[in-house]
Amino acid sequence: MSGNNGFLTAADIFAAPIPTEIVEAFGGKVMVQALLEGRVGAMKLDEMTTEERGYRVMVACVVDPETKQPIFTEADIERMPNLANGEMRKISLAIQRVNGWTVETITKNSQTQVDDSATDSPVILG
Repeated sequence: MSGNNGFLTAADIFAAPIPTEIVEAFGGKVMVQALLEGRVGAMKLDEMTTEERGYRVMVACVVDPETKQPIFTEADIERMPNLANGEMRKISLAIQRVNGWTVETITKNSQTQVDDSATDSPVILG
């Protein structure tokens, strides 16, 4: 920290690492990264169904470990419902952890009621 009295400067904040987590899923490893602020506004999450929101957040947060760029594209969303739910849920829970989301904060920030025991689609909201 280079700020006064323990307070961060803008340079400190811009240099801070983006939270990531490695997840064992689909017989291998994937990296999830916290949702970047610039991607949130472009996604218009409040205009989507819970399922759409979950898949779009997954597209934005599952990244290549070297480039930190998303490995999925918007075109992959239509194929995601055909993936194993248990494996998708592992990734979904990691996304929630790196973003600091809980069912309580998701429900508070969304007009959709969330059941954290649901298994139909990934529960990923912000």
